[in-house]
Amino acid sequence: EEDRPREGQAISVGRVLADLKEQMIEFHQILIDGQPVTRRGKLHKIVVVIEDRQGGRKASTNIQHLESLGLDVEIIAKQIQKKFSTGTTMVPVPGKNETRVEVQVQGNLMADIPQFLNKEYKVPLDFIELVDKTKK
Repeated sequence: EEDRPREGQAISVGRVLADLKEQMIEFHQILIDGQPVTRRGKLHKIVVVIEDRQGGRKASTNIQHLESLGLDVEIIAKQIQKKFSTGTTMVPVPGKNETRVEVQVQGNLMADIPQFLNKEYKVPLDFIELVDKTKK
């Protein structure tokens, strides 16, 4: 309240724009089947996480935020299963208000998944983040 201008006081255009931008809500727009779709919030990158299972003997690959780019999680899970001859599972993201699902793939496909998404769905590699949680 102290920083607000008094009634009748002149303020700069830059200050007005800064105050307005502070009150705005962030949106993003993506193309799904050639149609623009506007969504509220920040655009999430697809995150590919590699984790150890069974004490480091086996690995699993988790793919998160596929639906943020308008991709069908179920179809992608089936395509990965066929293409890489591996098992896939769709796991709900924990949380009370979460409706998102992540794909869990058996094996370490850290190098293959980004190439697959880029080739099949034209997802730019800049929108895919790789996280390695395996023991080294």
